[in-house]
Amino acid sequence: MFVRVKKISGNDYAYLVENEWTKYGARQRVTAYLGKVIRPEKAEEYPYPELQNHKQAVQALVQRELQNHGFEKNDKLWSKEDITINLENGEVKKKGKNVALGMNEGFLTKETYQQAINFKLGETHDESAKALAAACLEAGIKLSDAAFVRLFELQEETKIEH
Repeated sequence: MFVRVKKISGNDYAYLVENEWTKYGARQRVTAYLGKVIRPEKAEEYPYPELQNHKQAVQALVQRELQNHGFEKNDKLWSKEDITINLENGEVKKKGKNVALGMNEGFLTKETYQQAINFKLGETHDESAKALAAACLEAGIKLSDAAFVRLFELQEETKIEH
């Protein structure tokens, strides 16, 4: 799955798209409307947090990106102007409507956030590393090489525990 952005009447809107393979080739199907695309400017560059387990690591990395883009934490919500993000359930809203928050090379939406949080390792290291990198990029998480390696190690530790 991936996020596709369409320009309609001068505004960008995000959709979750799934590939289906038929005997005639690949077909793409929209599985969900994600909302209007909003692209906040990057304000600062905060240091990478200490990463403990996969879920907390993804949450911490998303929080870092939100801080980098000028969001502030109020109770359980992150907000900037009239945009709110709830990292408990992954909702990204503007005035009560779902939106896709364009950060770095991806879009933070409930779906991309859940995909990064619930990531499971694949059959091989290469396959798993590419899938984890794609999940993070699609969610708008920018990782240094060291942070990516640590996140991948945490995922492997989680697999060993189960």
